[in-house]
Amino acid sequence: MTAAARRSLAAALLAATLAPGAASAVVSSGLLITSFISATYSFSSGALADTSDTGVSCINIPNSASSWVLVTDQPVLCMQGWKRAIGDGYGAPLPPPGTRAPGDLLCFEIGFSNCGEFTGWAVLITDVLPANVVKAQSFPASLWVNGGYGSILTPWSTTLAGPWYTYSNTGLAAPLYMRWLLGRVGMHKTGYVRYCVTVL
Repeated sequence: MTAAARRSLAAALLAATLAPGAASAVVSSGLLITSFISATYSFSSGALADTSDTGVSCINIPNSASSWVLVTDQPVLCMQGWKRAIGDGYGAPLPPPGTRAPGDLLCFEIGFSNCGEFTGWAVLITDVLPANVVKAQSFPASLWVNGGYGSILTPWSTTLAGPWYTYSNTGLAAPLYMRWLLGRVGMHKTGYVRYCVTVL
């Protein structure tokens, strides 16, 4: 939209606002203001800034994140999540790709953050077991939420349609869907869920 068109639209909206009499329409909740933000980054070990496009690593992998911002008079729920491999879960670093052998332990971390303005209740996190692995036994400190999480239920199933079971899933292979039902995640609080697998 050109600057002239924006000025015309703003003038029309102002005139409609100042006009006497009842308004013929109102802006519905959630449609007051929208804005878009995008961020890109590079790794210090990557290519120099003049040899790599912004937001793309030296091996041409995008490094970016984007988000819509919505201003509303209604409660807005927001939960961000990410997943990464973390080695064996006991402090050993993640080895280079292609070096995992059958019988090795590999662990994953699912991080999350309540980016909304309200406490999230009954927060449900779902993940699926990767192929060529077997679910390993749980280890200490496999769940943490800043400020606590109230209660937890950890059901699993072989399909997303269920049925869902709550007894141990150690030793099971894909397809295996896992869930963590947290009693609460406070406003602006972060946390993680960790689980391990044995490579086949």
